[in-house]
Amino acid sequence: MKPNNPTTPPIKPPNNPSTKKTFANSLYKQYYDETRVPKFHYVVLTAIEALIDIYQKEYKDTITDKEAENFLENLHKQTMSKATKDELIGQVEIISILLWTSGRSLKGKELCSILNYAIRSDKEEYIKSAIIFSKGINSLCVTRNNKSLNNWPENNITYRGGGFPNDDKRDFFKPNTKYRAPMFIATSFQERVARNFSNQAQINGFPPVIWYFHFDPKLGCVHVNYIPKSLVEGEDEFLFTAYSVFIVKGVSWKEVATYEEPNEIHLFVAPDNLSHPEDLPLAPWC
Repeated sequence: MKPNNPTTPPIKPPNNPSTKKTFANSLYKQYYDETRVPKFHYVVLTAIEALIDIYQKEYKDTITDKEAENFLENLHKQTMSKATKDELIGQVEIISILLWTSGRSLKGKELCSILNYAIRSDKEEYIKSAIIFSKGINSLCVTRNNKSLNNWPENNITYRGGGFPNDDKRDFFKPNTKYRAPMFIATSFQERVARNFSNQAQINGFPPVIWYFHFDPKLGCVHVNYIPKSLVEGEDEFLFTAYSVFIVKGVSWKEVATYEEPNEIHLFVAPDNLSHPEDLPLAPWC
């Protein structure tokens, strides 16, 4: 992607690099505020191509040009085979979500993980491309104005499974701590889906954890949405936009966490990100 692409204007980084990183001073926010929502699917695909090119260059010792090229080609074929002609023309959010849900991997990393890595890094070379992909996804996820909420969890709880290292990151998650998550957060209506991911984390050597996301039954949430069309069936994904606000309700750390008895983190979901400060601390683990 060319540096002078009109959807990604040049932006200067924060004046003081030593300043603690928050959403308020992030390049992500600066680019997001100045970037238009893409209107055509090829704009999103071009941004992803640029994103993968940067990622491959960073990991050139382990990822070859050919492997990155094959990944992009397979990703394109998979997405285009699932999308309808109408979706290609005017529904960028569907194309973006299909790309987000792809199970294709580049040396063990799916596109969703690479996007989140780019967002967390908050490096300009990544953000310039990642923000266009994010805008496409948020055309579905942010429902404040478009009222496109497709589904809602019956018990006002969704679930996320994975691993959590035994280190000082745990100290951050104290009850009543309010924070922003510097990445898109994928959750599921089904606890079994979360447990499958926590089981995989245990197999890979990480202490398993289940995150519980508790929604206000009256106020709901305007920055999350159900994924209506996915390349992975059966996950019932409920996706939060990047830098969403959460409040720690409670935690349960096990002496030895297992698949049967995982660590637990319970969170209150903020109904609207705009109602909370932009300089909240960023979670060290999501």
